[in-house]
Amino acid sequence: MNTKLFGIGLSRTGTLSLTHALRQLGYRAAHCHTLRNIYNTLYIYEAMTGMPVAYCYKTFDLMHPNSKFILTVRDMESWRVSVKHDFTNNRANLCMKKIRSLVYGSTMWNDSLFVSAYIAHITSVLEYFKHRKKDLLVMNIIAGDGWNRLCPFLSKIIPREDFPHYNAREISSRIIVKTSN
Repeated sequence: MNTKLFGIGLSRTGTLSLTHALRQLGYRAAHCHTLRNIYNTLYIYEAMTGMPVAYCYKTFDLMHPNSKFILTVRDMESWRVSVKHDFTNNRANLCMKKIRSLVYGSTMWNDSLFVSAYIAHITSVLEYFKHRKKDLLVMNIIAGDGWNRLCPFLSKIIPREDFPHYNAREISSRIIVKTSN
């Protein structure tokens, strides 16, 4: 059985960027949005990312021994801001609402539920893989983790192209220009 790759980060942790990075490395990779047909999708693709994948990571591990897992994370405050924006401004279909309810305990933004779910997910993943560190890579793509972390984990050569960054929200800020006298 072929080794599978699973991106098991929650919403807004760089999972779409990871999907594109895996594609650049030559993997057939899918970014899943719903639980519908997720197991069938697995037989077509070598790598999968997205919230449904994160939710089912233990099942995938049992189904596909010797697989590799990549947990994407980001700092709590920037994650909260990004997820809150997503969940208050994004209309989700019924399938997406189902996975949101399963993962976060709500389909609507709820700060305490979401923060608890985020912490619980990371804790659960780290505990699950604590004796199998070679099977898990933790990446903070938003903070700059890229090819230098991913490629050694997958035994791949670092591409010349920049690490992909998809679905990033522009944050406007004031730019202060200093001039010397």
